[in-house]
Amino acid sequence: MVLDRVEEAGSVTKAVAVVAPEVEVGRGTLRRWVSQRRVDAGLKDCSTSEELAEMKWPGRLAVCRPQFWQR
Repeated sequence: MVLDRVEEAGSVTKAVAVVAPEVEVGRGTLRRWVSQRRVDAGLKDCSTSEELAEMKWPGRLAVCRPQFWQR
């Protein structure tokens, strides 16, 4: 939904600002979800959701973590 609106909005940040109220989610939360979706789709080089779950990060936050943070 957000990624579909990036071209129209001009950036991911602006698309998140438009979509967040529509889906009743905070901007920061939606931005993190979009960031992790891009990682999982191979569009961004970081740990995937599956890799994060395997590493058992506290709370399993869907946050892009640099390679040197990985265990």
